[in-house]
Amino acid sequence: DYKVTGVQTCALPIWLRQAAARAVTRPSAMLIATAAAYIHRLTGEREVILGLPVTARTDATLRSIPGMISNVLPLRVRVTPDLRMSGLVRQVSLDIRQALRHQRYRGEDMPRDLGLGEGLRNFAGPRVNVMSFDYDLRFAGHRATAHNLSIGLVEDLSISVYDRSDGTGIRIDLDANPDLYEADDLAAHQRRLATLLQAMVADPEQAVGGVELLSAGERCRVLTE
Repeated sequence: DYKVTGVQTCALPIWLRQAAARAVTRPSAMLIATAAAYIHRLTGEREVILGLPVTARTDATLRSIPGMISNVLPLRVRVTPDLRMSGLVRQVSLDIRQALRHQRYRGEDMPRDLGLGEGLRNFAGPRVNVMSFDYDLRFAGHRATAHNLSIGLVEDLSISVYDRSDGTGIRIDLDANPDLYEADDLAAHQRRLATLLQAMVADPEQAVGGVELLSAGERCRVLTE
C-alpha cells in the first residue's frame, strides 16, 4: 500500500490565466509544460513521461453515466535545455490533444500490451492532475469552503492543480509517497516549481535550461560541499 506524506501547497494568482491567454493556450498546458521542464532539469532526461489523469468521458452520454471510468495516460514530452519556454508550451498543448484522443485506452492495459511486467508502476513519471471545478458553493446564501482531503494512493509524486473558478486563483498541491520523500523534499520541489512557472510567465522566450532553480543554500552545497 502507498501512503501520502504531508501536502505542500502553493497558491497562484490570476496572472497565470492571463499568461495562458496571451499564449493562446490553457493554463493546464502551461502547468504541465512546467512540470515536464522541471523533471527534465532535475534528471537531465530529454524525454519525460508524465502521468496524465483524464476523465475518459468523451461525450454527453458517458458524462451522464454514474461510475468510475477515469484513466491515467502516459504523456511523453521531449525537452531540451535550449528549447524556449513558449515552444515547450505549444508542444505540450499538441501532445495533450493527441493523448486525449486515446483516453479510452486503459492505462493499466498499456504495459501489458507492451509486454512490460511492472504494470502501471514505473510506467510513467509523476502525475500532473489539473482539476477545474466550480467551488463557489452556497447554501441558503451562505458560502461554503471546500477542502480536498485526499487524492488517493500515491506511488511516487503527484502534482494536483485545483482551478476553483471562484476568483481565488490556482492552487498546487504536492502529494508524495513518504517512503521516497520527506516533507522538506516536497517544500523544495514546491519552491522550484513556483520559480520555474513564474520564470515561464515572465519571459516565455527564455530557454528551459536558463532558469536558475537552486536557492543560495543549495548552490553553496553543490559548489562547495
